[in-house]
Amino acid sequence: MQFKRSLAKARGMSVCTVMVLAAALPLLAQQGGTACNLGTFKGVYSLIVTGQIVNEPSVPIPQPAPVSRAGRAVADGNGNITFEQRGSYFGIPSAEDATGTYTVTPDCIITFIINAPPPVSFPVTFRGTMMASGDSATIMQVDPDGTTVKVNSKRAQNACTFDDLKGTYMLDLKGAIPPKLVLPPDFGSLEIGNDLIAGDYQELGVLTFAPPTGADLTAGKPGTITAKTTASYNGALDTESWSGTYTIDKDCRVNASFSRNAGAAGNLDFTWWGVLADQGRDLRIVQEPLTLGAIDGDAYLSSR
Repeated sequence: MQFKRSLAKARGMSVCTVMVLAAALPLLAQQGGTACNLGTFKGVYSLIVTGQIVNEPSVPIPQPAPVSRAGRAVADGNGNITFEQRGSYFGIPSAEDATGTYTVTPDCIITFIINAPPPVSFPVTFRGTMMASGDSATIMQVDPDGTTVKVNSKRAQNACTFDDLKGTYMLDLKGAIPPKLVLPPDFGSLEIGNDLIAGDYQELGVLTFAPPTGADLTAGKPGTITAKTTASYNGALDTESWSGTYTIDKDCRVNASFSRNAGAAGNLDFTWWGVLADQGRDLRIVQEPLTLGAIDGDAYLSSR
């Protein structure tokens, strides 16, 4: 009799144990970082877009065409997103403000449907994965096919000041410069490229950002950049020191202006447009003039 009572008690405990484990498993999965939802991806994000348009239909640009883009996205946590972007399709400039929607699965697969503006002008679908924290996502274009375009996003601050962009940063730019070409009237007879420096482009260097202080800050004057960089124009190296100015607004958008040698092309005026991310540790940049090619990258904080 005692044995039967013990067996019944053990069976009762087993049933209770199974019920407790069944209730706990979803919570354990969530704590393990596998349960994402719309609200996980929420807030302000910086974007870097790279890749090529190989044979995408309805895009009237040279084929294949390298793409570069930097941008800022705001996700509301309910499946709606807005984009502010500047980019280049192998020298064809594009300011791409857009809206879209997104979905998120519990295993952190994220899908965007973006109402792409001209020159694309049709809905574009991107799909990829995101961190369970929602701090970053990497997606690629999946519809229409015919591209290798990939987007890397990082969470950005909701507000910035000059104090967020100061100190020493390590520059890493890359892209391609097209040969000189005058595009047809559909593009306003736009001239792109430069024969003297056409080809693959890489640039590394050290940047120092110094914010304005005192009366200069009060007067709204820009900060200063001092730099030493090495650029490779399709294998032809050019190393030099240069300086310029920069501004940063409350939405963490950065503009920089400078003149510097561009290898065989001589001295040229450049600007950077970008978004500061990762608590000031990553400045995501697209280089202008956009007609000079698809060039973007990052400046990573080294020390303050």
